[in-house]
Amino acid sequence: MSEETMKGFEEAAKPLIKWLAENVNPHHQAVVTSTDAELLSTECFVKNESFLKD
Repeated sequence: MSEETMKGFEEAAKPLIKWLAENVNPHHQAVVTSTDAELLSTECFVKNESFLKD
């Protein structure tokens, strides 16, 4: 990915990151595709990588 593309992505993402910070709690996340945007809130999350094989 070019540096120009990365910069454009960062500039596009900043308003959404700001909106999340100002309007919802840190447990929310946004999933954005080329056709829709979804706001999600995680109730419970457990991460366990002990079963992964190298």
